[in-house]
Amino acid sequence: MSRPETAALSSGTMATITAAARTMYPYDASLDDVYARAKEQLDEAAREDFEAPGMIADAVTVVARRQRRDLG
Repeated sequence: MSRPETAALSSGTMATITAAARTMYPYDASLDDVYARAKEQLDEAAREDFEAPGMIADAVTVVARRQRRDLG
């Protein structure tokens, strides 16, 4: 388990968030730094609130499951 000062979102969670953001907000590929900044901000939230990584990961799981169900 991560300590608050080293807490970060998993790469899988961040990849899912990035994919969802790109789908909802299509962009020019030159704007990838926007997603990198989002990861930095989410990691900062994780360091400030020990429960944040779990809550964010849980939310991503719920959205991903709902999306799969809607597509099926």
